Amino acid sequence: MFPRFGLVVLLGAVGVSSYYRHRARLGNETIARRQERVPLFAIRLGVAGLLVFPIIGYVATPLYMTWASLALPSWCRWLGVIAGVSTIPVIAWTLRTLGQNVSETVLVKGNHHLVTTGPYRWLRHPLYTTGIALFMALSLVDASWFTMLVALIVTAFVQLLVIPLEEQALIEKFGEDYRAYARNTGRFLPRMLSGPRSVLALTLIALFLPCQTLMGNTTDSMHPADTEKLGAVHFPISCSPDLQKSFERGVALLHSFWYEEARKNFESIAQQDSRCDIAYWGIAMTYWSQVAGDWPSDDDVNAARQALAKARTSASPRERDYIKAIADFYGTSGQPDFPT
Repeated sequence: MFPRFGLVVLLGAVGVSSYYRHRARLGNETIARRQERVPLFAIRLGVAGLLVFPIIGYVATPLYMTWASLALPSWCRWLGVIAGVSTIPVIAWTLRTLGQNVSETVLVKGNHHLVTTGPYRWLRHPLYTTGIALFMALSLVDASWFTMLVALIVTAFVQLLVIPLEEQALIEKFGEDYRAYARNTGRFLPRMLSGPRSVLALTLIALFLPCQTLMGNTTDSMHPADTEKLGAVHFPISCSPDLQKSFERGVALLHSFWYEEARKNFESIAQQDSRCDIAYWGIAMTYWSQVAGDWPSDDDVNAARQALAKARTSASPRERDYIKAIADFYGTSGQPDFPT
């Protein structure tokens, strides 16, 4: 469910941006990218690919993105949805304020004028601030440390390379007028919030830190490291004897409703022994969060099916019965009619 929300938010932001940029191209001059002194277009393409890759990956192949997952509660991911959606009207406001001054390079147009209205009353680069906030929000939606890391790398790229080039071009165009404007406005944040504090600190505090802090308050009592509360499990398997104890720990986590931790446990077993079919049964079981009282979502069903598809025929008859039972539960196509 959440990965699809993230993709919808991303498409909404891209759609709004594309609309205003298209209008600017139709009504004013366009600067060729080859006029830039550095190969920023190729760098931008690479950066965009890194940003978009995990967002699409969580929708298309969620099972293969588990390596980048963060353990975040649902309310925190909903916070990311709200924050992400909130960036879309800000993007529209910023681009509408720029009007025909929108440029896709670090260069300024011949009839460019200095914009100091709208969000530019307080910030010199509100579009970058909003874009960074968007992807930090999407990192919460997808519960992905990788998306967050890429967003921080992009922040450094913009701060150290792109903005200096843009501001140099603006100084050459507007001279002292731009210098005076820069003295009264912040680069990423309003002047009162600027200085030694960066946009990185703002986004971490506003979006991520509260989630981690409150999540710790609500989950400390059920941390899997507290093994005394997991109970004892006896579940013989036909895989490598070295994996027996780890598998039983995964089952104990599963029955303690610690689904994400159990999934990581079973995935680790599958990585150590790809022929351990019962590990894929364990992975599939973690996608049915019975404690929440909800049936598996479409994303969960697809992820479980992908895991079960890796099960071969090396399991014992008893293990094959377990695998068949959960495979019948998830079905082979479409959304299963779980209530019946």
